[in-house]
Amino acid sequence: MIHRRFDRFEGNRAGLLAGLVALLLGAPMVSAQDVSPPAPAQGASGSVPVDPIIESATKLVREGKSDEALAAIRKAAASHKEWPTPLLILARMHFSAGQNDRGRLVLEEASAEAPEDPSVALTFAAIDLAEGRRHDAGLNAHFALSLVPKLADPKQGPAVVRDARKILSSISESRGDWETAGNHILLAIETDPKDGGLRQILGRILFRKGKVEEAFKELKTASADAPTIDSPEVSMALLYARAGDAKPAEDWFGRALKASPKASRPRIAYALWLLEQGRPESAEPIAQELGTIEPDSRDLRKLLGLIAFHRRDYAKSEGVYEALSKDLPNDPSVSSLLALSLVEQDDRTKRTRGLQLAESLARKFPRSPEILATLGRAHDRNGHPQDAEINLRAAITNGRAAPETAYFLARVLADRGRTEEARKLLVATISQPGLFAYRKDASDLLKTLPATPPPR
Repeated sequence: MIHRRFDRFEGNRAGLLAGLVALLLGAPMVSAQDVSPPAPAQGASGSVPVDPIIESATKLVREGKSDEALAAIRKAAASHKEWPTPLLILARMHFSAGQNDRGRLVLEEASAEAPEDPSVALTFAAIDLAEGRRHDAGLNAHFALSLVPKLADPKQGPAVVRDARKILSSISESRGDWETAGNHILLAIETDPKDGGLRQILGRILFRKGKVEEAFKELKTASADAPTIDSPEVSMALLYARAGDAKPAEDWFGRALKASPKASRPRIAYALWLLEQGRPESAEPIAQELGTIEPDSRDLRKLLGLIAFHRRDYAKSEGVYEALSKDLPNDPSVSSLLALSLVEQDDRTKRTRGLQLAESLARKFPRSPEILATLGRAHDRNGHPQDAEINLRAAITNGRAAPETAYFLARVLADRGRTEEARKLLVATISQPGLFAYRKDASDLLKTLPATPPPR
């Protein structure tokens, strides 16, 4: 819940704080599914073009003026034959704005308007995969591949193949079929052998297959081809971390710090991993070391706020996020963490202000699971259990809840006497990997609940 690409923390199982971290800081390679979201980066097949008119249309979408946005897109597209169908651009804008229901409807219209556009099929595939419908994702990815020979511009083919194979590789990864996953990603690499991101995925797959030396070799190549991605040492540390092997993970983090003594990214990744391990006191000196490298960095301030939040020093995290919110007034992750920092304190005035802030965020992002969870927690801390439950249930997508959401809801249910449902949520939540600032709270709550009654 913290920054859009800090860490995907196992795809849809990302926690509230993990998601915010992903929004605040930008992510190292951790995900088991490294697939572009519905709005891919520039250069991906069917990506949203960069254009002043597109920027104004994006603003219109966020304001709920979809028809006006589409008219602007169609007008601009008349001079850009290389753009995907305007309805696809509009659909991606809705997804980027968190308006998923509307995005789906527009995407269906795009499919009818351009039935042989592989970018539409790939967008469906990305959404299917993000929502756990692997079979549907595979069908759409294969359909996109079948449309490549029909492309009016053959130069678009490699991008479609790359994106489709990435999705198919991710599906195989999620099923533990590393051999098939590797075959798909090798076919993707054929479209661009210098794509460091693809080689990073290959390194991850080789690691999963137990080929550690080969994995490290691919990760070194990936880093050389794409200097903006994680160093090979950080990637190895994160792979061991995701495998639950803490000792080699920490050893590789140590190597990463030595290999890049002046780099911030390894230190951010290491500090976040320490927070995952429930060791905020160990993350503090890493953050201080980062401060000697980038003393005025916003990433440093965000990290310090996160460490304070994990240490339950909510007054300190409030101060950090209060200052950041002035620098980044349109960053929902900063505002959400500020709201949580306020409502977790005993001061009634601060709890009230936290609720007001959460309500304001929910008006801007009414479908964001992270914001709804923050609003639910704010209601609970202000003595509104019914409103809390409504918002927390709305924050659960496709039957899956982020760890914080599950804990917040379990807390409400336990207080309302529905202990069995609360117990089930907590049991399913406590062991989840990733950032979870409330892990001890969840564990302590579970201990207070009566044991599951024996079956009759």
